[in-house]
Amino acid sequence: MPPNDVLYWASFVAFALLLAAASLVDLRRRRIPNVVVLALVGLFVMTAAAFPAHVDLKSSLVAALVALSVSGLLYTFGMVGAGDSKLFTAIALFTGLHRLWSFSLLTAFLGGILAVVYLAFAGRRRAIPMRERTSIPYGVSIALAGIIVRFAETASHPAGPLV
Repeated sequence: MPPNDVLYWASFVAFALLLAAASLVDLRRRRIPNVVVLALVGLFVMTAAAFPAHVDLKSSLVAALVALSVSGLLYTFGMVGAGDSKLFTAIALFTGLHRLWSFSLLTAFLGGILAVVYLAFAGRRRAIPMRERTSIPYGVSIALAGIIVRFAETASHPAGPLV
């Protein structure tokens, strides 16, 4: 495997590990640590620097702006948490505009499945504090959708752009 391919996959693995960490914390505490979001943004900057020919910086920044606007609005109406909004925006940097819609739809679909699972087991979770029984860790579905969309793109390398 050429060194560029190793770096390419290392970027994906780091991305997936950061999202796994965000998911685990969200499951346990219903919070997504800012340090994880900042690490994702830093990883994007390093990835863009390492693969400038494969990164459409304008598309990535516009996607993040759209994601922040929409998720910020959802946060304002109490539909998602601030951490969910920040995580969604950080992942949007990696999706760019051309995959933002796919990422959004997959996030909504996985979030729906997660909500159904939570409703199915609601009566069995009496030992869990009330706040955690009434909230759903959407960071999990956001992270999983991000991993799936990014894996699909990374697996198609070198034919397609990384971000």
